[in-house]
Amino acid sequence: MKSLIQFIIIILLSSKAFGQAEIALFSPVDGAIKADLDLGLIDDYALLNADETNWNTILNEHPTAIRISIPYKDEVLVFDLNEAILFKSGFKVKTASGLEIDYAAENKSIFYQGVVLGHEGSHIAFSVLNNQIIGVGSIPGIGDINLGKLPDHNYYILYAEPALDGQNNFECHTDGDYEESPNLTPSEDRAVVEDCSSLYFEVDYDIFLALGGVTESADYMMALFNEIQFLYELDDITVYISELKVWDELSPYYLEGDTGVLLGLFGTTTTVWEGDLGHLVTISAGGGLAYVNVFCAANQAIRKAVSGISLTFAAVPIYSWSVEVIAHEMGHNMGSPHTHACFWNGDATAIDGCGPDAGFDEGCVGLLPPLGGTVMSYCHLTAVGINLGFGFGLQPGLYMRNNIIAADCLESCDLQVMDIQVTGGSITATCENSPVFGEMSVINNGNENMTYFTGNVYLDGVLFNTFTWSGLILEGEAGTFTLPSFSLPLGSYVMTIELELPDGYDDEDMSDNSITFTFDVTPFPEAAFTPDPDHLLSYKATTTMINETTGAVGYEWDMGDGTPSVVAVNPTHTYPFEYGGYYEVELLATSAFGCIDTAYGYVLVDGVNIYYIPNTFTPDGDSFNDVFLPVFAANLDIYDYHMVIYNRWGEVMFESLNVATGWDGTYGDRGVVKDGVYAWTIEFGDLSSDEKHSISGHVTVLH
Repeated sequence: MKSLIQFIIIILLSSKAFGQAEIALFSPVDGAIKADLDLGLIDDYALLNADETNWNTILNEHPTAIRISIPYKDEVLVFDLNEAILFKSGFKVKTASGLEIDYAAENKSIFYQGVVLGHEGSHIAFSVLNNQIIGVGSIPGIGDINLGKLPDHNYYILYAEPALDGQNNFECHTDGDYEESPNLTPSEDRAVVEDCSSLYFEVDYDIFLALGGVTESADYMMALFNEIQFLYELDDITVYISELKVWDELSPYYLEGDTGVLLGLFGTTTTVWEGDLGHLVTISAGGGLAYVNVFCAANQAIRKAVSGISLTFAAVPIYSWSVEVIAHEMGHNMGSPHTHACFWNGDATAIDGCGPDAGFDEGCVGLLPPLGGTVMSYCHLTAVGINLGFGFGLQPGLYMRNNIIAADCLESCDLQVMDIQVTGGSITATCENSPVFGEMSVINNGNENMTYFTGNVYLDGVLFNTFTWSGLILEGEAGTFTLPSFSLPLGSYVMTIELELPDGYDDEDMSDNSITFTFDVTPFPEAAFTPDPDHLLSYKATTTMINETTGAVGYEWDMGDGTPSVVAVNPTHTYPFEYGGYYEVELLATSAFGCIDTAYGYVLVDGVNIYYIPNTFTPDGDSFNDVFLPVFAANLDIYDYHMVIYNRWGEVMFESLNVATGWDGTYGDRGVVKDGVYAWTIEFGDLSSDEKHSISGHVTVLH
C-alpha cells in the first residue's frame, strides 16, 4: 500500500494539526545588530536568535506536531508542522572507518514537514538537529526559502532565494539520449503508486571535514533529504533513506571535480549497499550526473548518481540549491529527462526552453516559464529560476510514477513503525470463580500514535483468551489500561499476557511485549454465626454473636440497628430498650487473600411498655410535684396517646393528647380543684406492634 507519508502530507496540506504545540523557537535580533552585518544580500531577510531551551525541549520530547512563528519582513510566517518519517526502523549510519550507528537510538534530531498558514501552495521541511536548525521550502509570492545558522555568527537567518546576488550554477552532465517520446497527456488524475524507492547515500570526506563530524554530516544530509522526500511525495512518489555512509577518512572521491570520474569511482568503490538507487554527495563537484531510468538494473553501478552541493553562498547558508541538484539527479535515475529535452508533449518537443536559453545545445527551443521552472529543468541557469513549489511538474511526475509502477523489483513500503513496550502490571488477589482484575502499563515506542492492539492471555502456556484494546497512546508516551476480567476455579496459575499488532502492524520488537503473573485462586471463607440469645426483652436486650465462620481472618458486623459497624470475632451488643422488633445482623468474613463471604442472622427484641404513674401530686405553686404527668420509658408511640382525668361524678376535669403535657390540678377557668381523689384513664399505642393499650387508676390532689 501507499506509505503512511502520503496520509501525513494530506494532513499537512489541509493544515490540520492534532495535539499541536506552539513553540517560540525564534525571536528577532536587535535591528542595530542586523544593520551592522554585511551578508551580501540584495533583499531583506529575518535575522533571528534561537531559543535554546525550547530547542532542547523539541529534541528531548519529540512532539509529533508543532507550530513555529517567525517574523519576516512585514508579516509573521506561521509554520504548521507534523513529524516526518525519513527512514525505516533500524536505520543505520555507517562510516568508512567501520562504525555503525543506530541513528534514531543515538540521535535526538527530529524532522518535520508542513505548510505556512495563509499561503496556499506553500510547503516547508523543517529539521531540528542536534547542533543546528535547518528549514527549506517554497512560499508562493516569496520564493524558495532557506532557514539556517550563519557560518560566522550565532544568529539564524531566514531569507528567500531572490535575496541572493547570484544563481545556482550547477550543471547536469547527464546526456540527452532518451527513448522515444511517450504520449504523456497532462492530467490532474494521478496513478496510484504503491511501490516506493529506497535511497542509499554516501557523504564525501569533504563534507565531513566542513561540518566537523559524523553526526553533523548525517544530520545535514537528513535535513536536505527532508525537503527532497517532501518534493517527491507532493508528486505521489514515496522515497526513503535505506542506508547512509559518511566518509570519516580520506575517500577516493576527495577533491575530484569531474562528475564522470566520480560516478565511475562510486560504482567501483562501493559495490555492496542497501537500496534501490545510490547517490554520492560531495562538495568538490560543480554539478551532477546520473544514469537514466535505471530501476532494477542488474549492475549496481548503473543505479547511481552523483551530486555536487554548496553549503553556503557568500556569507549565508544555502540548502535549496543542494536540494535542487540531488532531487534533479534522482529524477534522472527514475527515468525523467530534462524538461528542455525534445521528449515531451507527445510530439517530441520541450516543456520549456531553459536549457537552450542558458547556452546549452541539448534539447529543443521553447518558452521560459515566467513563474520559474520545475526540478528537472535548467531554469536555475536563467533569469526565471527554479520554483520548488512547482515540484517536478505534471509530465515528469507522471513519467516517473509510470516507471515506478512498471519496475518489478520495487516493493510497497510503509514507514510507519509500531512498537509496544510493556513496563509493568498487576493482578488482584482472586477468589474461586470470581472475576480476576488487572492492569498493564505500556510505552508507545513507535513513530505514530497508537489506537488499538491485540492481547493474548496464556494460562500455563496455553492460549486462554484474546482481547482487543482501543484508545489513544501518543507516540513516545506511556499509558495504563485495564485488563478484561475473567473467572477461574481453585488452583495455582502462571498467566502470561502478550500484546501484539499495534494498529494492525507487526510489532517492531516483540521481546518486551509480555508480562507474566503467578497467582493462586483461593476458596471463599464460609461465614456463619448464632446470636446468643436471639430472643430478647427491650429492657435487657443484650446478646453475643457466636462466630462459627471457617477460613476467615477478619470479621465486620452490622447489628441492624443503625449503630456503627463492629470489627470483632464474637461481639456483644445491646439493642436500644426504647424499641422492639426483628433486627437483621450481617457478618462480612474476609479470608487472608481478600475473599469475602456474608452471613445473616436475626434477633427478636420484644418491646415492653415501661412507665410510671404517680398517685399523688400537690398543685400549690411551689414548683415541686405541681403536675400530674405519667412517665413512659419504653415502647410508647407518642403519636397515639390519650389521657383523661375525671372527678367522682365522672365529669371530665382534664384531657391531653400530648405525652409531654400533664394535669396541673386546674379545672377550666375555675382554678385548682379541691383536695380529693380523681380517676384517670390513659390509652396509648405500642411501637413494637399494632396493639393499643388502655390503663386506668386514681390520683390524689393535696394542697
